[in-house]
Amino acid sequence: MALNRTSGKKVSIRFKSDVDPSEEYEGLRSDEVFSYSGKYYEQEDGFYVIYEDSGAKASIKRKGDVFIVSNAGNAGNKMTFDEKNETTVFYQTQAGLMELLIKTRKASFVKTEEVMVLKLDYTLFYEGRLLSRYKPIIEIRFE
Repeated sequence: MALNRTSGKKVSIRFKSDVDPSEEYEGLRSDEVFSYSGKYYEQEDGFYVIYEDSGAKASIKRKGDVFIVSNAGNAGNKMTFDEKNETTVFYQTQAGLMELLIKTRKASFVKTEEVMVLKLDYTLFYEGRLLSRYKPIIEIRFE
């Protein structure tokens, strides 16, 4: 189903990160909050949110029970959160491209007329070693 880019609803998006790194990567600890403006679109099997992050196109998509968060910026990546399957993401660093394994423990959302809240709980692994556990909350508020 093609996206009708003129029919989207304006939304504000708030990401609250919650990173619990393994001892080896303690420097990755974070609880930052990021805010964006974007547009929300309904689709037959979910939704799609488009916004800009530091001038790069970014999106949040729900398709069935799977959530996809992507960003086309410098470290352009596409993270897929699926409770039933492990997924991978390729992440660009100064040291080169890293392939990370994503194990999604929980991916859920609640939607009302005013707001939609997406809660994720996942762990990232690199070459079989635990990097960190993430529990971000993404709040999408309809304007």
